[in-house]
Amino acid sequence: MRLSTMLIAGSALVMLSGVAQAQSASRAPPTSSPVTGTPSTSSQSGRPASTPSTANGTSPASKPATLERVDQYFIQKAEAGGAAEVEAAKLAQQKSSNTQVKDFAQSMIDDHSKANDQLKDIASKKGVATEPDMTMADQEKQELNGLSGRAFDRKYADMQVKDHEDSVKLFQDEAKSGGDSDLKQFASSTLPTLEHHMQMAKQLQAEASGTASIAHTRHHKSSGKSQE
Repeated sequence: MRLSTMLIAGSALVMLSGVAQAQSASRAPPTSSPVTGTPSTSSQSGRPASTPSTANGTSPASKPATLERVDQYFIQKAEAGGAAEVEAAKLAQQKSSNTQVKDFAQSMIDDHSKANDQLKDIASKKGVATEPDMTMADQEKQELNGLSGRAFDRKYADMQVKDHEDSVKLFQDEAKSGGDSDLKQFASSTLPTLEHHMQMAKQLQAEASGTASIAHTRHHKSSGKSQE
């Protein structure tokens, strides 16, 4: 009788031990991902154990530094102005019959296309979008399209003087107060060309408006009187 009681008690202990082990196993945290079976990378706090990478495989810290506002403004205005110069010059090549105007326009295409490409390369390295705003170019083309002959030449020359005065000021400001060394160097090295363009534009303006020939005639008469 005592032996039977002891056997029954032992069986009960075995059953209780099995239930306890099953309950303990059900509460234990999983050691692998339920989908892939790979170890979990989350820490106990629930935060990722490593910094996530961007779509191209680089970490956020490797992105180009944000340019200062003055440099961003310079890029936007210089790109828009350069694009306008080239587009207006192409139109002058088509519509003007004046050799001086056409020669000036070709210089604008050559010089500003080169400067535009240089600025695009610098901006691209800084992580800045390089699509110029064509509003200024479209506006100038619209004003010039309805003109022909001397009227076209005068309007084009007037535009060039105003545009280059603005460009010289813009590049002077960047060369002096810009925050990015590459952009400051670009502005400084491009300034002499823009200043030369401005002088050429003023001479073209004088020729197109007729004031250059008047000034030349007055100078010629004055020289003749002094010789007498």
